[in-house]
Amino acid sequence: MKVLKKNNFIITLLGLIFVVGFLYAQTVDSLTEELEKLVQKRNEYVQEMQNANDAGNLDAYNTVKEKYDSISKEIDDLKNKILALGNQEQQAKKAINDGNDFLRVGQYDKALEEFNQSLSLNPENPKAYVGRGIALKKLRNYEDARAAFEQAITYDSTYSSAYYNLASLYSDLDKDSKAINFFHKVVKYDSTNERAYYQIGYIYNKNKEYKKAVSAFNKAIEINPNYFNAYYALGKVMIDLGDNNKAIENLEKAVMIKPNYYAIHYYLAKAYNNVRRSQQALSAANDCLKYNKDFANAYIEIGQAYENMGNINKAIENYNKAGTMDVRLKKWVDWKINNLRSE
Repeated sequence: MKVLKKNNFIITLLGLIFVVGFLYAQTVDSLTEELEKLVQKRNEYVQEMQNANDAGNLDAYNTVKEKYDSISKEIDDLKNKILALGNQEQQAKKAINDGNDFLRVGQYDKALEEFNQSLSLNPENPKAYVGRGIALKKLRNYEDARAAFEQAITYDSTYSSAYYNLASLYSDLDKDSKAINFFHKVVKYDSTNERAYYQIGYIYNKNKEYKKAVSAFNKAIEINPNYFNAYYALGKVMIDLGDNNKAIENLEKAVMIKPNYYAIHYYLAKAYNNVRRSQQALSAANDCLKYNKDFANAYIEIGQAYENMGNINKAIENYNKAGTMDVRLKKWVDWKINNLRSE
């Protein structure tokens, strides 16, 4: 019952926002149209005053002059109303900017207040709805966040940021089919959005659709040749596909962009070991430990490199280090060492 009441409240609130937005637009349009008519009428009075003046008809001139003065006052009042609405729009934009600033520093409650303030001033701005949705998502109010992103789309059906954030929400909730659908909408309206292609690749990879993942990651790299995440992800996919040379090619590019990230060196060591480039595998695994000394899996790759080189004692020594550092590896390490000793 509480959920139903909450949903009814949300529907009512969105309905009110829509109505206010409609009235806001109608007010601006109608005032502008009225202003144009008044200006046109005043111009007619100017012509009538000119004609009366030319005819030397002072009474006629004064009569029209009264109408001219009256309509001029109406025009000035109307301009002030339109200007006030313009100031309101500026206030709405400022609230969006303030909301984005609060998002950047993690003050999501304050960000939400600013986006709500913006919507109270201009209920038709899709940027405010997207900001509101992001703040709500950060506050773990996923249903209202979804509604905000969808509302943004109703006001601008080509707004790629709204689709991106809606897709990301579904991805975070493990609703992959919906996420993929909306990420494809993103690239439909913004074909240069490398992050959307990366996310598409990420979901395909997660679901073991590796070839589709490779295509998406390559598209992201085509758009942005310095996109670290895409090279890193593509390298890992290539290891899964057994194409270790391609994996090495992409992981080496990732290292050039972000050399201090330990995990790249780990996967690079793994790929080197898979093609028996043992010295390079040792170097990459040690680089991994340089940036994260507690990453036990790096010792697995060091052990594998020594095993590939025929140095069984060194291999066992490093496998043991891995098992000691991470108990989750202990069972595999014991099995591996027993196999080595029985050969």
